[in-house]
Amino acid sequence: MRNIFTSNHFFTILFAFIIVSCSTSSSSRIVKHESLTENFIIEKIVVTDSTETPPDLNIDIKNRMKESFRDKLTKYNSDNQYFSKYSIYIDIRDYEQGSAALRWAIPGMGETYLNVEATLYDENKNVVSQYRAARSVQGGGGYTAGAWKRVFDSVSSELLKNIFTKN
Repeated sequence: MRNIFTSNHFFTILFAFIIVSCSTSSSSRIVKHESLTENFIIEKIVVTDSTETPPDLNIDIKNRMKESFRDKLTKYNSDNQYFSKYSIYIDIRDYEQGSAALRWAIPGMGETYLNVEATLYDENKNVVSQYRAARSVQGGGGYTAGAWKRVFDSVSSELLKNIFTKN
């Protein structure tokens, strides 16, 4: 009988285990967006922080969210001056920076988590649509370093995909 746990198999199994981390994302549309005009741009981005996170956090989460959203928005926005101009208000409801070292050392610890609610307004300040999005990285090791930044990018992409997808 052949031993299947040779060093090559062991490292393959170990590599597969390391690559697969517990990561989840979710989003939901709260208000139907039938009132969205066919052609619009998001001209104004306002980010608020409802997390009551202590000020000793190493990053400015409002600025990070705004920069990430603005970067991802360039893929969707047009330069057409005749399009309706919308504003988006993003409220950071929950954020935990987490730690890749803790995720590696103690499974289930060091989770990185971001939960936001975004409200889209038309030019007359009427609510057009509202969205929630969340992203978490719950497990993994060194390869999840920087997840604190990627959760903002992931949530921004998810929000924009939901806003600009016609369904």
